[in-house]
Amino acid sequence: MVVYSPDPSGAESPADSLAESLRQGTAESAESLAESPRQGGAHSAESAESLEATVSWGSEVITRVIPLGQEGRLNSDSSEYLIEAARRFDAVLIGPGLGADHGVAEMVRALIGGVAAPIVLDADGLNALGGDLSALQERAELGLGPVILTPHEGEFERLSGEVGSDRVAAARGLAREAAATVLLKGPTTVIAEPGGAAYIVNSGGPWLATAGSGDVLAGIIAALLASGISPGRAAAAGAWLHCRASDFAGHTCLVASDLLSAIPAAWPRFSGTMTDQHQ
Repeated sequence: MVVYSPDPSGAESPADSLAESLRQGTAESAESLAESPRQGGAHSAESAESLEATVSWGSEVITRVIPLGQEGRLNSDSSEYLIEAARRFDAVLIGPGLGADHGVAEMVRALIGGVAAPIVLDADGLNALGGDLSALQERAELGLGPVILTPHEGEFERLSGEVGSDRVAAARGLAREAAATVLLKGPTTVIAEPGGAAYIVNSGGPWLATAGSGDVLAGIIAALLASGISPGRAAAAGAWLHCRASDFAGHTCLVASDLLSAIPAAWPRFSGTMTDQHQ
């Protein structure tokens, strides 16, 4: 179930048409700036339904040669090429498997300031900020596309300090400071928007702790964001689908790709199961 908490200022609820938005929306074009040749765990998927097509139609995915640094990874020298390539995408996922080199941090900041499309920032993309949110604040001032941050508690603490006992307040605080939607992962996942609206996704199974599961979640959210759904709705719906997919995968969900494969089975149940409840 998703529990919705309205903006304290009385702004219109972003949850009223969430299910309808998802029934009508389909992922347009999402790009993942993720796995480097030496990082084997990150996943890149435009949507669950296009996974096999990605394998069969590689020419549709690999469209540009991007220069890598001496370590064989994306770095600051890659930024110009990536920003240019991102112009054809409706959403961009940055982070899984990028590594922690200094050049990566420079690249991530350049992308935040140069990519106009909505961004999902996950994993090493979050770590690249090092607690300095100025790049996100400047992006908001420039009027570029919205950003969704998807930290687990450790990443959250590196960005904004301890989560504390009130996870909703913590997520709202970071969302306000970063001018971005925040999805704080955990047994109870909290999504907070910069304006104060918040969602709580309180369902899921133990298989969500499997390696790579967070990368799958980030990819789901990027695909939903690419369809034109608002950031808060995309994050809340992505978290819900992620949880439901783990239920369908059950004991067979041994690796993240099993979770990914279960998403099509979970999707039809969305409209009949998702409920909005005002606090």
